[in-house]
Amino acid sequence: MDIMKILNNDLEGMSEEEKQYVNVFSEKLKDKIIDDLVEVEENRIINLIKENKEGYKDLIYAIYSEGIRGYKSMNIQLLINIYIDKCGDEKLITTINDIIL
Repeated sequence: MDIMKILNNDLEGMSEEEKQYVNVFSEKLKDKIIDDLVEVEENRIINLIKENKEGYKDLIYAIYSEGIRGYKSMNIQLLINIYIDKCGDEKLITTINDIIL
């Protein structure tokens, strides 16, 4: 199977068994990415509280004035892009390998 087709949720030409596997894999990957991204944000907020009260205040203002889109409402491709930005390519590859194995 082509990993890019899987990550783009392109199920065309796959058997029902492959589709089921891809759906389970995608859901596990999405859950893991969300958990990791939330942890990154938690740590960032904790550090802001400890070290930079103005930065923390700015973050709270941005959240309440501009809103924040929840990770669960995002598609897998957008989550992967955010994950790579915050955690790096290597962490994504490790995460994918952990789910596959």
